[in-house]
Amino acid sequence: MRDIAIEKAARKALNSCLAKSIEERAEYGGMIYQKEKTFGATEPRTQGFGNTVNVGQWELNRGCPEGSMPVAYYHTHPNFRAGGMEMKYNEFSEEDKTLAKDLNLDAYLGTLDGSFFLYEPKHDRVTKFVKRLRNTSK
Repeated sequence: MRDIAIEKAARKALNSCLAKSIEERAEYGGMIYQKEKTFGATEPRTQGFGNTVNVGQWELNRGCPEGSMPVAYYHTHPNFRAGGMEMKYNEFSEEDKTLAKDLNLDAYLGTLDGSFFLYEPKHDRVTKFVKRLRNTSK
């Protein structure tokens, strides 16, 4: 069952990096965490690749602040194609879904056209939100 507070933290994080991700044609991402009764997000990070990003999954506490608990991850899909391959930018890739399942965390996605998605591995369900993200810096 989706949590509106987590969704708001994911939306804020994705709105902070989607336009830059698209301009650079590089995926950005990070973690959403809970600390006490509030939710926040780690700073967006990139390794400069157009079709993958390390969101902090291999770090201690998934890269989240001390005393917090990871609850989801977020990332962008900024490309029509990368490395000569056509990209399905408005879909979670199988790698995205596998990561969510392996981490036992929901995943949020912001895409090239501003679409905003949630993948819930517990139910193997994708939800597309009506309200779009900011996908330009203007």
